This record gives sequence, C-alpha cells and structure tokens, in this order.
Amino acid sequence: MTPKASDGLPLSTFDEMVRKWGRIHGGKPPGLVRRAAPGPPPAAPVLAVLSPDASVLSCLAANNVPQQLNVLLAARVEEVPAGLPVLLLHDVSVAGYLFAARVRAMLPGRRVLDASPRPVAVKTSRGAPKLLEAPPPQQDRDALRGHLSDADLGWLAQGWWSPIAALRPASLITRVRTGLARLRTTDPDTRAAATVGFLTWPAS
Repeated sequence: MTPKASDGLPLSTFDEMVRKWGRIHGGKPPGLVRRAAPGPPPAAPVLAVLSPDASVLSCLAANNVPQQLNVLLAARVEEVPAGLPVLLLHDVSVAGYLFAARVRAMLPGRRVLDASPRPVAVKTSRGAPKLLEAPPPQQDRDALRGHLSDADLGWLAQGWWSPIAALRPASLITRVRTGLARLRTTDPDTRAAATVGFLTWPAS
C-alpha cells in the first residue's frame, strides 16, 4: 500500500524537486547529503547511537557528531561493542518499536535509551509528517503491549507512522546530546562525585 501523508511533502515530490534543481543549477542543493561516508570511529566511545535508518547515520556523520560527542554510529546490534550504552533512533511505528524491543532483548542488562519521538508527540505536532499505511499485523501490535501506552499503541495500530529521517539535523543532534546528558546524570560514579562536590562550581 502506498503511504498517504496527512501533511508534509511527499518523498516522490521532494526527489523530483532535487532532480529539477540539478538540471537547472548543475548540482545538488547546498547542504543536501545523500550518503555521508563515516569516518574512523572514536577510539573510546562513551555511547553507541544505533539506528536502522541509514539516512540518520549519514546525517550524524556529515555533522561530525561521532568526533564531537565521542559516540559510535551503528546500524546493527552486532556493531555495538560489549558494555557500551546504546541510544536508539528509529521510526515512530510499530516496526520501529519492535526494533527497540528486540535490541533490549538482545542486550540484557545494558543501558538502552530510546531517543525517538513518542507517538503522542508526533500525533499532536503540526509539523511532524504523519503517514498512513495498512494496519500492522495483530501479533506485532500484541508484542508491544506494556511497551507503549494504550493511546500510543492505538494510534500506531491504525497504521499511522512517522519516519525518523524526517527530523531536522539539529533535532537529531540534540537528541544525541540529551541522551549523553541523561547517561551522565544516571551514572552511579557521576552521582557519587556530585554528592561530595567534585562537580560543583567553586565558591568565590
């Protein structure tokens, strides 16, 4: 079934606009990145950003996020080093949340943060693209009970979804920064240091 958008620009229309730009101006629009080749990963990353969407990883790589924030980009769980905390970026969809559930099942005891938008945020946002497809299989919906609120699951169960790739680069980068901040504030060693003043600003 062809996705239907409740708002926003259809992908086919966007692609045609890019092709038209190239014919007129002889190149791609400034800032457009089709696929950014990832550079060498950090030697000692503090976080793995895991996303099944190649465009999300390309966006982060093109903006030098691995180097600036000391994070590793990964498309598959198998690419994540042992013991490294994980931050997820996936579509707001039944398939996206099933991916998140599988990652947690494959990494028992690992710290896994989901930085993807919540369905309620997409549903109520005027700017977020909302696409409608056939309702997902009942067994997939049942597998997410307990992972999402009834309202969120009910909306997704109708076939609504939103691609993670639709987020602006600044929003993706902010979600990674926020994930890092959450990790630091929940890390036991960091909390212990804060209680004895190691992380407080020196008094004047």
